[in-house]
Amino acid sequence: MGWFYGGLAVLLGVFILVWATGSNRPLFLLLNAVSQFTGDDLWAHITLLGEGLLAFAILGPLVRRDPELAWSLIIAAVLGTLAIHGLKHALHLPRPASLLASSQIHIIGPRLLTGSFPSGHASTVVLLATVVGLHHRRPWILVSLPIPVLLVAFSRVVVGAHWPLDVLGGLVLGWTVGHISVWLARRWPIGLGRKWQIGIIILSLACGAAFWDANTGQVLARNFQHLLSALTVVLGLWALYGVFRRQSDAPS
Repeated sequence: MGWFYGGLAVLLGVFILVWATGSNRPLFLLLNAVSQFTGDDLWAHITLLGEGLLAFAILGPLVRRDPELAWSLIIAAVLGTLAIHGLKHALHLPRPASLLASSQIHIIGPRLLTGSFPSGHASTVVLLATVVGLHHRRPWILVSLPIPVLLVAFSRVVVGAHWPLDVLGGLVLGWTVGHISVWLARRWPIGLGRKWQIGIIILSLACGAAFWDANTGQVLARNFQHLLSALTVVLGLWALYGVFRRQSDAPS
């Protein structure tokens, strides 16, 4: 629990600092300008990794290799989706593009106007990283996990979709839901059964296929989106084959 409270304290501390000092808008303007030095393509590709549909799509391939992790992730994905969209609809806060002049903001991808808090992409990526880290506490994993989390979270400001406070709020939400999900999965291991595993893989395959034509708005990363879609479907089918093969190889 020390990891949970320590991480939560840090994230909440940074959130309160940005809010209390009125740094939300100045920090957004500073970070949003980063793409002028790196180009737009990089951030279009990075931000795609936080898509919720993609999170569901990777569950199937994990079932064969690590069923316990996959079960924790399916709980996390469901709870995270409900929490993210519940808060977005309840708060209905304006995004940067609805408050800033066109000359003040650089947008990569779709021009989003509402549903700003929390950042769904930031929540999703830290949620996944939290669950993986709780299941696999190897030093190299724990050290490497923050890298994709910070990149995806940072990308949401660079592409002009979210305020820094949205991103920090998303990180707090994802961190919390991730820990709750692992706790629930370990006390309710029904998802380790064969029928549940098959169901998770089928859901994953559907999400992976749907991701091919999903309207992410990131035209610059369209080929990357197709690659991720195809990869998750192929690996999901391989996982499904593995589950059925384990059953056929089991002693009668």
